[in-house]
Amino acid sequence: FQIDGTIVAPDEPANWDPKLARLWLDFSKLNGVIFLGNGVIDGSGSKWWAASCKKNKSNPCKGAPTALTIDSSTGVKVTGITIKNSQQMNFVITRCNSVRISNVLVSSPGDSPNTDGIHITESTNVVLQDSKIGTGDDCVSIVNGSSNIKMKRLYCGPGHGISIGSLGKDNSTDIVTKVVLDTALLRETTNGLRIKTWQGGHGYVRGIRYENVEMENVANPIIIDQFYCDSPKSCENQVHFLCVCV
Repeated sequence: FQIDGTIVAPDEPANWDPKLARLWLDFSKLNGVIFLGNGVIDGSGSKWWAASCKKNKSNPCKGAPTALTIDSSTGVKVTGITIKNSQQMNFVITRCNSVRISNVLVSSPGDSPNTDGIHITESTNVVLQDSKIGTGDDCVSIVNGSSNIKMKRLYCGPGHGISIGSLGKDNSTDIVTKVVLDTALLRETTNGLRIKTWQGGHGYVRGIRYENVEMENVANPIIIDQFYCDSPKSCENQVHFLCVCV
C-alpha cells in the first residue's frame, strides 16, 4: 500500500457522523501488508482541538477521530510515511502481532489535546525504530495487553514523553510486559519516561528496560505516577493499585 501524495481529512467536525466509530483511516485483519512511501496523512485537526474540553472547560467532552488505525492484523510493516495534525490520536496499533514501524514522522502541535503519536494496545511483538514524533500528548503510549515491544532510535518532542499507561482505570485489570527502549532523545517534553496507573486498578507492569536515553529540557525526566487522574473531578483514594516492577 503506497502513499506518495497527501490524504487530507474533512476539517469540519459537523461532517463526521456521530453514530460512527471515531476512526478515519481504519485497516483491519491485514496479513503481511506493507505501508510505504513519502506521502502524508493529514488529519486537519485544528477545529477538533479548539472544540476540546481540554482546551476550554466549557466545551463538552467528546471523542475525536484517530487518523490511522491498524486493527487485528499480523506481519504489518509501516515505513517512510508522515502522519500529522490528527484530530485525536495519530496512529493506533490494536490487537496486532508482529508489527514493524520505521522511519515514520508523526507531527502535531504541542498544545493539541490527546494527540498521542503512536498508541499500542493489546498487541505483541511490535518494533518501532528510527522515527521522529512530536505531539500534544504522549509521543508513544503503551497500554493494556501489550507485550514484547521494542523501541530504538527515537526522537520525542514536543509532547508528554514515552509512556506506559494509563492503566487500571475504573478498577480494571491491566498488564504490560517486556518493553525495551534503546537509544532515544527527548527534547522539550513535559515528561521523559513515564509509567502511569490509576488508583483502584489491578495487574502489573514488568520487564521494562530503558537504555541510552538522552533528555534536554524535560520537566519530569523519570516519573512513576500511581495516582494518575485524568479527570475534571478529583479522584477518590483507593486501596488497590497495580504492581510496577521495572
